[in-house]
Amino acid sequence: MRKLTLAALAAASVAAAGALTLSSLASAQTAASPPAPPPPGAAMPMPGMPMWMHGNARGPGQRGWMRGGEMREALFHRLRAWGLFHRPADLALTPDDVKIIGEAILLRHGQHQWKVDDVTPNADHTVSFAFVTAHGDVVARFAINTETGRISRTD
Repeated sequence: MRKLTLAALAAASVAAAGALTLSSLASAQTAASPPAPPPPGAAMPMPGMPMWMHGNARGPGQRGWMRGGEMREALFHRLRAWGLFHRPADLALTPDDVKIIGEAILLRHGQHQWKVDDVTPNADHTVSFAFVTAHGDVVARFAINTETGRISRTD
């Protein structure tokens, strides 16, 4: 009886070890394989960005909304036209307007020590200005297009 119990116990151990080995082999074979590379012409995924931003679902040769196209233009149009303001074709910014915009930029970034100085209109439909310290040292110079409002750094 004792020999029979030991034989049954040994057989059960061998069977359990075999099942464990087979199950680990099976799970290793069903592990996720690395993703296939995107087809030629498709947008390459960027780490940390959701896949819908890349436009890969559209297929090769078609660009995602992050790279241009009608979808991006429609989104930005909706953001611009959210209801409160109508943007005219020509903003007709004056030097006083440009000074206020420069001061607003400083306030937006929490810079209370600098000020806007040297606001001068230019012949090419721009108004230039400088951010200066309390001692009068120039930190940076910018120009704003009076028609479009586009800001560019000039120094």
